[in-house]
This record gives sequence, C-alpha cells and structure tokens, in this order.
Amino acid sequence: MIKRVKNNLLVVCIVLLFVMIVGCGDSSKISDDKEIKNVDSVSSTTTEASAMTTEKDITSTEVTIKEQVLFDEQDVKITATSLSEGWMGPEVNILIENNSDKTIIVQVRNASINGFMVDPTISEEVNAGKKSNASISFMKTELEECEITTLSELEFSFHFIGDDWQPLFDSDIVRLETSAYGTYNQKIDASGNVLFDQDGIKIVAKGLAFDKSVLGPELILYIEDNSEKDITVQARNTSVNGFMVETTISENILAGKRAVSSLTIMKYSLEENGITDIKSLETSFHVLEMEQYGNVLFDTDTLKIDF
Repeated sequence: MIKRVKNNLLVVCIVLLFVMIVGCGDSSKISDDKEIKNVDSVSSTTTEASAMTTEKDITSTEVTIKEQVLFDEQDVKITATSLSEGWMGPEVNILIENNSDKTIIVQVRNASINGFMVDPTISEEVNAGKKSNASISFMKTELEECEITTLSELEFSFHFIGDDWQPLFDSDIVRLETSAYGTYNQKIDASGNVLFDQDGIKIVAKGLAFDKSVLGPELILYIEDNSEKDITVQARNTSVNGFMVETTISENILAGKRAVSSLTIMKYSLEENGITDIKSLETSFHVLEMEQYGNVLFDTDTLKIDF
C-alpha cells in the first residue's frame, strides 16, 4: 500500500532541503550576526549562562530505551521499540497497531526533550486492522540550538486524525526515559538581555542572526515558562529603524518547560522599506493561554533593542 502521507512528507522535506541549500548560497544577506548593545525596557538586565555539565560523556549512539507501551486506548496501541539515527536527526522508533474499524493518522504534539520544546516529525497513516512501523524524527539542528547533545528524557502527546483529516482524539503526555537519564544533566544557557520576567515567564534576547532562516533575520530568544499555564508567545507592532515590518513568531511552551525560539523579520518587508542594516528593533510580546487563544494573559510594554 502506498501511503500518501509519507510521500507528501518526503516531497515537502526535499523542497525544504532545496530551499535551505539555495538560501545558504545567497550572498545578498543584510549583514553579519549582531550582538545587542542596549535594551530599553522595564527588565533591561543581562544574565549569564547557567551551564550544567554532564556527569558522564554519553554519545547519542550509546543511548537506548527499553521497549515499552506508550498508548493503549481507543483500540490503538503504540509501542516504543528503539532509538536510531535518521538523516534528519535522532528517531524514536514505534510500532502502531490499529485494531479499530477506521483508518487513522498518527501525529505528535507538545514535544520536549530534556525540558526544551521541540518540533518532531511524524504523520503515519495506518488502515483499520493493520500495523505499521514508524519513527518520530527530531531535527538535529533544532537540538543543537538548544545545546542538547544527549537524549535523556522525552515527553510528547499523540494526536490522532482520520483519513478525512478530521481530529479523532489525543493522548495524555507520555514520557520516555533513555539509558542516559540520571547520568546526564542538560546545559541551560539563559544568558542575554532580559526583556520580560514576570509571573514565572521570562523572555531573554540573545542576539540577531542572519543565516538561520531564508525568510529573514531572526532575533534569537530564550523563553522560560515557570507558570502553571501552557502559553503561546507571539509579537505585535514590530518596527525596525522606525519602519513597521512584518514578523512571525508563535511559540508554544508547556508549563515548566523552556524554548529557544526566534522572532523572524521578513526579508521582503525589510527590502520594501530599503533597510540594509538593522540598527534598532521595537516590539511587544503578546502572551496567550495555549489552545485558548481568546484568553490573553498579558501584553508587554514596547521593548526597544539597539544593535
């Protein structure tokens, strides 16, 4: 049986890879990466890195998991079988058994590794009464941004949809501990300029990067959610050098987790305004309760960052 979901995913990955290659070869970037000179905000302080070291040097190839059932409800059973290294990065190999009377598509939501939010890839279609070996893939580049060198603990939930792409049900958060758990401590780099720190939520600006995205320059952010609510962080009313520009950020962070994120400044918007050198950026952050977009938790004051 040809699985259209897998084929579509492969096409998307090939296109994205081509775009990344083309983008890396673009010599017309605006400028080199920039550090922050000054932040005009209520919390305009700087923090140093809080580096936690490993007690044992464990490479990714040495890490293993025990075979275990992650989900067994609604006539669907999912078993984690092993860890492996894929072409995109590490993978959790799973066996999906669909004992229901309908075709299902299995995806993953709300994933974190070692306490950092990440975006895994899986969209596996399994016909009624059939089984499928599949993999939950994690991007190596994303793990490197979070300075994750070893998989220690993984958490995520399963999202099930029908072959008509209508949602069916979701699992609770499941947890996987690898053989490195208990012997590996994750490095946490919260250094940078604190833009906001209130009610358990902290946003730190780390600098401006120009080669990480083909969409445009990125303000690299470290975000902690030590509140009791899952949150979504967005941005509003952003300007560069006094000109209003289009940006994109929508970062979901579960309570007790952290993320390395970015506020992307759209390249076309800079070009429309004739901006070739980013000297200052003004923005405000719009924080909502995750999956309840009508519930706005707060909006920050306007923050000005000089580079």
